Amino acid sequence: MSTDKEKLLDAKDPDIVLHAAGFDSVPIPKPQDTFFAITGHESQVLTVKLASGEQVRGEPGTMFYLTPGVVQSASCDNWFARCCTGEECCTVNMANNGSNGGLDAYAALTPNFPTAKVVPVNLSAPEVGGKLICQKGMWRLGLCLG
Repeated sequence: MSTDKEKLLDAKDPDIVLHAAGFDSVPIPKPQDTFFAITGHESQVLTVKLASGEQVRGEPGTMFYLTPGVVQSASCDNWFARCCTGEECCTVNMANNGSNGGLDAYAALTPNFPTAKVVPVNLSAPEVGGKLICQKGMWRLGLCLG
């Protein structure tokens, strides 16, 4: 006979996972309010819509696919702090350079390990206050507008 806890874990409801991880107080953006989509239950993929001139920055090895008009480059900003904390010293930049006629382009990224959950956090939300303390090894990326 299964317990209530086992039933919750079998439900594959992302809100249950977020609740168990302690993200109740962080406002999670809904897809209709954002320019990204998170797909998959076990191995999630984050697809970001990039207007001309926008870019997304992620860790090496996280790019899943890019549509035409997106170019990649690498940067080593803040490399010393990253290396001291055991993180990757470089980031990968994926930018819509407008070479596809000024149309929107898409970049899809995925965490470096299977079964990872993608949790969007708006750092400008009042509940977050612009700062997020994370454990070593957490996957992160950022969107740069304009």
